[in-house]
Amino acid sequence: VMASANWQSVLLNWICRLEQIGFVNYIVLAADEELYQSLSQVKAPVFRFSVQRKGTSWSAFHEQLWLHRWRLMSEVIKRGYDVLHSDADAVWIGDPSAILNLQVDIIASRGSPEPDWLLCMGYVYIRSTPSTLEFLPRFIKHLVKVKDDQRAFNLIMSFGLKVAWNKDPFDGKNYKDVIVGSTMNKPQMQIVLLPNTIARRFGCAPGSMSGSEIVVHCREVGDVGMTQKESPDTKAEGLSKLGLWVLRNGWKDETNPSSWNSYMSAICRQKSVP
Repeated sequence: VMASANWQSVLLNWICRLEQIGFVNYIVLAADEELYQSLSQVKAPVFRFSVQRKGTSWSAFHEQLWLHRWRLMSEVIKRGYDVLHSDADAVWIGDPSAILNLQVDIIASRGSPEPDWLLCMGYVYIRSTPSTLEFLPRFIKHLVKVKDDQRAFNLIMSFGLKVAWNKDPFDGKNYKDVIVGSTMNKPQMQIVLLPNTIARRFGCAPGSMSGSEIVVHCREVGDVGMTQKESPDTKAEGLSKLGLWVLRNGWKDETNPSSWNSYMSAICRQKSVP
């Protein structure tokens, strides 16, 4: 997961949820020095990965963040590691082990029902295989051009590699199904598109969860917008409506813990308080 200092509360809530489901194999990529220093002070598993800001706009910063993020991910995958990348607002509520055992190259959550936005980069698992190692440089080269990681990824998949799906991924009646795609052009890859019942993206009103979700990464919760441009406070409001905000209000007062585990115990609630 990657975050900057202004998203620290969302990040810590994400980690609280991971800890609560017993998933501890994670690392935080700090996109600025402020977050790196803050997390280092509380002994977090954090890696300094500062992104240089070019301009003051949201888009200018995120263009650099996406590019540097995937350059780093590519290097990790090249070294033989499989990587599950998650946005900090993609809240884990279940163990992903079952889906990660699927013997395919890429597993992704659902984006928008359009060819250039279908696969979401907010929850995506990429195995280190010969095919993904061939694909990633091509993806990054296109990312430099189009300046959006999700769009670059999907443009290559849809129009370059020409993925053929076993079910129509744009048909709403298939949103509850696991959909498998195979590339028609090289490199040969298999891709799994997760159903909305496992990686929840749509239909996120309070009380609407199916109980089978592993991750919740909503575009909106009721009347609360949850897209990437919303503020941390808005994210907290939406996640609270779903019972998924478990960060204590006084988390900023916790300093100099004896360990990262003791820090997390101090700042995380067992249950969400709306």
